[in-house]
Amino acid sequence: MVLKFEKKFYRDLRKISDKELVASILPQIILNVKQAKNVYEINNLKQLEKYTVRYRIKIKLDEKRTYRIGLVIRGNVVWFVRLLHRRKIYKEFP
Repeated sequence: MVLKFEKKFYRDLRKISDKELVASILPQIILNVKQAKNVYEINNLKQLEKYTVRYRIKIKLDEKRTYRIGLVIRGNVVWFVRLLHRRKIYKEFP
């Protein structure tokens, strides 16, 4: 897959204070998306209802630290759009 990153994704990444997520888990997710041959091989990926190209990846560290990555997938190109807490992602992403 071809990866592209929006400016909002980088801005959300800088705002996250959870270093465990940024240092260890996020690189694994990005590597998983890059190595996937199609959308079915991406872990924890779910298509958002009412949208054909918008997806989310769920990241759950514990009960209070749960994040979502908002993606747009068209063909073989994946745009990382947002990285927010689960309470905020559905208000700001689609």
